Amino acid sequence: MRRRILSRLEDKVAVGHTAILIIDMQNSFFAEGSTLGDTNEKRALIPRLQQFIARARARHTNLAFIRMVQTTDDASLRM
Repeated sequence: MRRRILSRLEDKVAVGHTAILIIDMQNSFFAEGSTLGDTNEKRALIPRLQQFIARARARHTNLAFIRMVQTTDDASLRM
């Protein structure tokens, strides 16, 4: 069987074999006083991301929301 090479962007991101990963978009990252960068710059991203996700859902694109979860004793961070 001959494999088809995906050379056009439209083929590479076709809904049937594409997923969008949204990684670590959590409250603590955007909270006032967060030490993880400029809060205002990060918050400016939220409406754009919401619009992007809405458009992806309208096109039935697979979305995966990934988040880091820690236990109360932070055992998840120990190796």
